[in-house]
Amino acid sequence: MGGDVSSDLAGMAAPAQRSAEPQGKGNVLKRSKDYGAIFLDLFETIVLFDSGQLPPLRVDGREIRSTLPYLHDVLRRSLPLEERALLPPLPRFGSAMLALHEELFQRKRTDLREIPSTERFARLLDRLGIPDRNGLSRQLAEEHIRHLLSCTHFPYREELETLATRYPLALVSNFDHATGGWVLLERLGIRRFFRSVSFSGEVGYIKPHPGIFQKSLEEVEVAPQTVLFVGDTPEADIEGARALGMETCWIDRRGCGFPEGCPPPTHTISDFAELLDLLDDRAASPRSAGKAKS
Repeated sequence: MGGDVSSDLAGMAAPAQRSAEPQGKGNVLKRSKDYGAIFLDLFETIVLFDSGQLPPLRVDGREIRSTLPYLHDVLRRSLPLEERALLPPLPRFGSAMLALHEELFQRKRTDLREIPSTERFARLLDRLGIPDRNGLSRQLAEEHIRHLLSCTHFPYREELETLATRYPLALVSNFDHATGGWVLLERLGIRRFFRSVSFSGEVGYIKPHPGIFQKSLEEVEVAPQTVLFVGDTPEADIEGARALGMETCWIDRRGCGFPEGCPPPTHTISDFAELLDLLDDRAASPRSAGKAKS
């Protein structure tokens, strides 16, 4: 989500190029004997997020960076005068949103089913007693994603382009606003690199549910045992992929080490820029297969 994408997201219509034929098998110029495909997480793996660009807000005694001030302003401007009394002050509005977010987060961790962004905001309006007229929940979802996308950057274009010449690629992302995800890929000009793209907002499941991985396995036509999955989240990315038989590469961006008591990833790197060197080393030294790089 790099750059200012507000104009792209004004209508939130899926880009026309979305249906274009993704990278085909014949376009892979070089393929390592070690992996049949590389599957990638999106956020904090190849696209980075800077929450410091969002406005500060004090909620429940702590300061957060959030889109909540923008959302509160949308409601203040959109509600008819007789209903504006239903809108609580910004701190209480923030508290209600965070409480709902935590409830839905715990529910998703239990059943691994995605809750689309628009549905989340519809539930917020219901909780506040505000009628969801004229697509108000959709307006909130669009405003939220517009500001989130403006806080991202993509520093790995060269690495991704090189990777795409060597392996079939798939993108598997827990992102509840799939339309925003497609807009982001088109905005960055990287949709063409992926043979398969799976957003949880479209698939209906979140990682580590096997269903979201399975969609891309079927579209790329590879067995999980031949795939390397690269991601930054131990449970969703690493444990989810490993459960299907994939090898894994964890991005330990903060240097905190993999959680104790969990089976370690096949490889560990500190930045996506290190992935190509890892793959080159592996291809050159077959005996290193299966050993973690720390």
